[in-house]
Amino acid sequence: NYVHADTNPMQSNSFVTAILELCDTVMGNSQINLPNNFIVRRAYNVLSVEKMAAAAPFVSKKLTLNEWHVFDSFRLFIGDGVDLPESQNELAKTYYFSSDTVSLPLTLRTVENGDRIHIKGMQQEKRVSRVFIDDKIPANERRTWPILVDCNNELLALLYLRISNKLCESKRPNDDLFIYIVDDSL
Repeated sequence: NYVHADTNPMQSNSFVTAILELCDTVMGNSQINLPNNFIVRRAYNVLSVEKMAAAAPFVSKKLTLNEWHVFDSFRLFIGDGVDLPESQNELAKTYYFSSDTVSLPLTLRTVENGDRIHIKGMQQEKRVSRVFIDDKIPANERRTWPILVDCNNELLALLYLRISNKLCESKRPNDDLFIYIVDDSL
């Protein structure tokens, strides 16, 4: 009874019963709010118990060229030179693009209603909400997922998930800019 020391046995029993029912359910994602800011969450057949921390809201940020931008779990560099930043990392991702097709400055923000991305190889744009579902991203992570957009608010990347057809992992002849992303969470 470490979650709530003052609960009576009937209340504790109802928490246990609710958690067991959550384990038996196979459809959709669900959560149970417990006392003292604990949450039992089932998302895509993974059960987790978490203590809710007061997370600082992610604020959108305009990204300047040739400068490191540091966030909670990653760093991002947008360059216009030929050379990548010196702090290379095998976990880093590099994407190339052309200033003819992408309008600067770029901005990192979170998802907005109606967001769509034109993924390479697809004829039509795909709803970001559908990408999250297809990639089994838990609902609680979707609100704060980092999204890279150009100055016209066109989606270029759902970081760590998908890139638009304007970015490429290998340098093409007309590419004169690059994005270098280092995952610091590992």
